[in-house]
Amino acid sequence: MKTVDLMDNTVLIPMKLIDLPVKDLMPASATDSYLQNNMNMRAFYFMVKALGIKLSLGHGASSENETNNVPLEREIQDSCHRLNQLTVLARYIRNATLNLSPNHVLPSFQDFESETMFHSENCLLGALKKFADEVESLEKAVLFPCLLRDHSVSEQMPQFDEGTKTLYDVFILLKKLRTELLSGSRNIELPDPKLQQKLSELIHTFLEYTVMARNLTARYEEEVRCA
Repeated sequence: MKTVDLMDNTVLIPMKLIDLPVKDLMPASATDSYLQNNMNMRAFYFMVKALGIKLSLGHGASSENETNNVPLEREIQDSCHRLNQLTVLARYIRNATLNLSPNHVLPSFQDFESETMFHSENCLLGALKKFADEVESLEKAVLFPCLLRDHSVSEQMPQFDEGTKTLYDVFILLKKLRTELLSGSRNIELPDPKLQQKLSELIHTFLEYTVMARNLTARYEEEVRCA
């Protein structure tokens, strides 16, 4: 975000970039699938600026040149949606532990979801933080995780693989997922490999765009000096 802010503060006349191909900014190892063919540096400038707004304020925020960002934005939205689902599930299990006993009947997940005041995050950074905080609260609340073995996963809940049959399984998977996401691991044995893969690809893309935004800033300064 700091690199994008520096770029935005430096590039006062984006039109100077219109005849420069964005491929000149790309690192040698870059394999980006979101950039349009024949994109120029001016279009990339507006795309990265818009992406910075999306990451800060969420994908509902309006911004310039949105059409260049549609595939990448869709990936961000999908990741936010999945993280929001898992956050609600973690909160459900945490609340269930307040009256947990072998013979206690838990409220349905569907009823809990409809009655719970939950603000869905459309900002990727916010969704990650809310998920991590909720799972941390869950860990502190569950003093006897083994009691969760007596309660089965329902079809109303977000789905994992076939081996996830009890709330104890879900509890362990949520803990593992939080640890792996915060550490940036690429462990293919994650409980939610599709989510982890999406986030890993997004992080890789953001790192590439950071380098390219830095290169764009330097190229703009060079163009201004030569003008």
